[in-house]
Amino acid sequence: ANASYSYGDFAGMLSVRGHAVPLWVGIGWGVILYGATWTAQQLEQPWFLRPLSAALLAVNIDLSLDPMAQELGFWTWKGADAASYYSVPFDNFLGWFAIVASYALFVRGIFRRIQPGRYGSDYWVPPLGAVCALGLVYLAHGSVASIYAHFGGQAMVFAIVFSIACASAWGYALHSRRDHPGALSILALPIYYHCMLLLMLLCTRAFEKQALSTLLVVIPLNLFVGFFAYAWVSMERLFPMPKGSPPPAQ
Repeated sequence: ANASYSYGDFAGMLSVRGHAVPLWVGIGWGVILYGATWTAQQLEQPWFLRPLSAALLAVNIDLSLDPMAQELGFWTWKGADAASYYSVPFDNFLGWFAIVASYALFVRGIFRRIQPGRYGSDYWVPPLGAVCALGLVYLAHGSVASIYAHFGGQAMVFAIVFSIACASAWGYALHSRRDHPGALSILALPIYYHCMLLLMLLCTRAFEKQALSTLLVVIPLNLFVGFFAYAWVSMERLFPMPKGSPPPAQ
């Protein structure tokens, strides 16, 4: 609502209070939310830490998505700080992190009290979690500027939040089971997004711009990290060890 960015013109726009949003944005959010929260739920973490892992998985997609979306006019950021990520403010990634983490926290917290499937909870708990997450982010919005000022800017806050979440996820991932049944639809999520965005980068020759040239390395790196992050809980099934091989060191 504060018009920090604006969408391009597409078929299938939804207008709310004078602000038009493409319908595919909601579909994209739904796909990423599902894939990230499903994967994080398989980790052997305390339930209240899994939302941090889900947020990391979602941000991995956006680290490739937002620079290319802005370059191609899907949406345009206004007034990004000098310390930005390809002219995308770090506030954007913190927003992704906050929404996904709070959504996962509310949904999982409610399901701990109401068994999935009981009282039709599969249908009303996720929408309720989305409303609660957006409400929490809206309430916290007023204090964001002071937090950025205290820590020296958006980039520093992002680095702190991202580092803490990475350390938590990695520490528990090392001791989590890696033999869960693989879900190809989930694993296709990082492959599709990162490969599609890399193809866009190449086909539009956007990499010829000096400001975007390093995306030739960044997007494949995001693909590599994203693939193994989403596949981690099923690694032993996806890449089984040959019979007779010694077990990995603990």
